[in-house]
Amino acid sequence: HPWYTELIQGKVYRHPWYTELIKGKLYRHPRYTELIKGKLYRHPWYTELIQGKVYRHPWYTELIKGKLYRHPRYTELIKGKLYRHPWYTELIQGKVYRHPWYTELIKGKVYRHPWYTELIKGKLYRHPRYTELIKGKLYRHPWYTELIQGKVYRHPWYTELIKGKVDIHGTLS
Repeated sequence: HPWYTELIQGKVYRHPWYTELIKGKLYRHPRYTELIKGKLYRHPWYTELIQGKVYRHPWYTELIKGKLYRHPRYTELIKGKLYRHPWYTELIQGKVYRHPWYTELIKGKVYRHPWYTELIKGKLYRHPRYTELIKGKLYRHPWYTELIQGKVYRHPWYTELIKGKVDIHGTLS
């Protein structure tokens, strides 16, 4: 075992996962190698990771690979606050990253928009235009022009959309 030398030298005894390591419980975990190398100790989610609480989460692999660290929502994600949101799975799978509003959403700029709450509550997902809206396909739809011309006042997010505050696709002005 690669950690044998360190173990013999007494360097491993100071680590909190020592007991579990000795019991052989960590060998079944994919992060074992990195854990042994001490690379995981610098990460804030270490404790949760060791406690096995992170293993049940779908983003575990990406998290271990360090791909999630560059995202500002990391802290909230680790605290489990995002799990209750319907878009969590899509967000983790990287499907939302390709959407132009992702950056704004992460930066907290979208939170001030009236449709944000609805979006988080999953109410917008039931609307047929949601998927198309995100994909930017609605601009080719006949109601787009009407929307721009101010004829679609029945939509709650209309005002903000027209003002360019919701600028989901970065093309409205």
